[in-house]
Amino acid sequence: MRDGWKELLCRLSGAHASFGSGDIANWKRADFDELCGLGLLLEGESASHILCPECFGHGAEVIWTDDRRRALIVCTLEGRPVDVEQERLRQWDPDKQRLVALLAAGFGINGPALNLLAGQLWRLGRCNVAGRQRDVFFAAIAPDELPAIVDEIRRGYGSVAGVLFLPSGSPDPGDDSKLRIIDLSCAASLGPGLLALNMGFIEEQFAQDRPQTSDGVRRQQPGQDLRSHRVKILKTFIEDNTIDGMAGLARRVGSTVSALYGMTREDHSRYSKDKLTAVLTAINCSRAKWDHLPKSTARA
Repeated sequence: MRDGWKELLCRLSGAHASFGSGDIANWKRADFDELCGLGLLLEGESASHILCPECFGHGAEVIWTDDRRRALIVCTLEGRPVDVEQERLRQWDPDKQRLVALLAAGFGINGPALNLLAGQLWRLGRCNVAGRQRDVFFAAIAPDELPAIVDEIRRGYGSVAGVLFLPSGSPDPGDDSKLRIIDLSCAASLGPGLLALNMGFIEEQFAQDRPQTSDGVRRQQPGQDLRSHRVKILKTFIEDNTIDGMAGLARRVGSTVSALYGMTREDHSRYSKDKLTAVLTAINCSRAKWDHLPKSTARA
């Protein structure tokens, strides 16, 4: 079964956001119930086109009788009209505004979010994150649209320090940016009647902002692109083995979530060399792959 929460996030950045009954059928029932209960999925208009249920070889326009009691399509293979169950035509739409409101509530931010770019970019507000007041933003975009969104934020707020959530992916916003780009699929999960934020993970993104340690040494941190590369390695292992997020991976390898994210940042105060070796062995990842970006990803 597919993860409804992750599929909803992936769909937010695409052109076609609606989910059909076929999509929902592949989800865990609990995911669908939670998303509807939280108001993140709303029933929309019936589908106007579907895959032919007779031959599955073509798409067809849905035709309704005048009294709207029957829905039909014309099968091009059979050359005749075919009745369609109305349940197959149901669709659900993600509610971005509701997602923004739940995110703001998770941070304890009061007041409505400000929509800076219609349907794409919101400023949730300002709150304390990792010991400092920071601005929090959400953008319903694909990672390759990030430069335009960062420019939009700068036009309104300058080079602001804060958090920018994306539905998926965490690309580097550029060396001169004070924004931390956070993959929402890593930072939030569905809980009983709520959207649970992983504040430990979110605060880990600001580890390099911490003061010097007691020995007077500021821990060296790898670049943002290398951290993202390492997180992707962990996420791939999680998805390939149907593990329940970073917490599930931590349990699997006998570690803590904090230590796992410390490893991605080379924060040696959170893990030992032996622990890193044990984790890499468990996920079948070589040290060379862990430490070096693929050529297609590395900066020119």
